[in-house]
Amino acid sequence: MASRYDHETGNKWKVTNVRNMTDFKGAGFEITIDKGIFEGLDAMISGSLWDLPQELRKNTGDHIDEVLATLD
Repeated sequence: MASRYDHETGNKWKVTNVRNMTDFKGAGFEITIDKGIFEGLDAMISGSLWDLPQELRKNTGDHIDEVLATLD
């Protein structure tokens, strides 16, 4: 993405773990978009949507907590 949008000014691209975004805590973003994680979650869901594996629940909760910590 960085090379694709290199011509745009003000954009910074960083690879990070969505479950541990300490570099961004309290950053005060107005919006956070993470397309990749939801595609990954969709691919990981097997069986009933209402009976998700415990690991998936934990990873999803960790991700949501980290995103909320970056918002204003």
